[in-house]
Amino acid sequence: MRLLIPILLVATLDLAHGYVRCKSPAKYVGQYLGRDQECVALVQTMCHRSGHRPIGLTSTWRRAVRVKKNCKKIPKFTAIATFLGPNHHYDEPHLRQHTAIFYRCEKRGIRVYDQWRGHPIRFRLIPWKGRTAQYSGNNYYTIK
Repeated sequence: MRLLIPILLVATLDLAHGYVRCKSPAKYVGQYLGRDQECVALVQTMCHRSGHRPIGLTSTWRRAVRVKKNCKKIPKFTAIATFLGPNHHYDEPHLRQHTAIFYRCEKRGIRVYDQWRGHPIRFRLIPWKGRTAQYSGNNYYTIK
């Protein structure tokens, strides 16, 4: 009974804050995961909603909490993304968006695992003020 309470508390916090949890992609660094080499394929392969439900299509993703303001509350291996479109949606074909797996915040930015076409999974830093909107840590939110 004592073990059940902490597990329920973690699950409740994850749901309340909109955290989509992921498996660690560390053993896949240098490889690609998913049906194509895009960032979304990595997150869709490694991340699941509560109850092991798939994270789903990007059109179903919604912005939750801002990473920069909640660094200490966001668990390792949480799905994050930019939501640069109107109404804070991810699925905007004319915008360059990005998604990754959060590891931690650092003074200079967000440490993540990510991949994109031509770049296999890496463990890297996305600076708070990047060269473009999709590579600026200030623009990342957890996915709900």
